[in-house]
Amino acid sequence: MLQYNVLQNQWLMLALFGGAALVLVSVLGYLAMWRAREPEADQQPSFGRWLRSYLPWVLVLSYGGTVVDAVVYVLLRAHTPANW
Repeated sequence: MLQYNVLQNQWLMLALFGGAALVLVSVLGYLAMWRAREPEADQQPSFGRWLRSYLPWVLVLSYGGTVVDAVVYVLLRAHTPANW
């Protein structure tokens, strides 16, 4: 028999929406990688310009979000440790 409680439904919704978000980010990442490259200008290349030409914006946002999530998770766990 299935138990339908609030916590189970929260994890189910998190898994469904998280999976849909990952699929969307993957599709947008591939679309960004398949676009035509912009012609090179005769300017001095900066680190930001090099990074944008090497990585699509979707991957930069994904990596940045992963770092922010890790820092927030550690801070929240330090603020409210597990009560085992």
